[in-house]
Amino acid sequence: MPVVASSPPRSSPRPPRSPKTSANGTAALQQRAVTVYQYVVLDTNRVELRKARRWRTREAIDGLKDAAQTLEDSATMVDASALNDGGFTKLDFDPRSG
Repeated sequence: MPVVASSPPRSSPRPPRSPKTSANGTAALQQRAVTVYQYVVLDTNRVELRKARRWRTREAIDGLKDAAQTLEDSATMVDASALNDGGFTKLDFDPRSG
């Protein structure tokens, strides 16, 4: 009698992954937090330093070279979703509100 191969059993789809938690139960979503800073830039029209209307990561501010100075005391943690690809927020963003 010939051996008939049976089809492999269908596998059920994997359930969606839940966020990983650390020892203290903190969800992985909190690992998306980044530090942003206020900074001052040289306003060439007025020839003076003024506070920028956006918040940026340190790397984004450093990319402005000598045109900007980080205000270190303004360091604030925000969710990474508040930043665009350039590492800065929308105009007049206030991470300390609500």
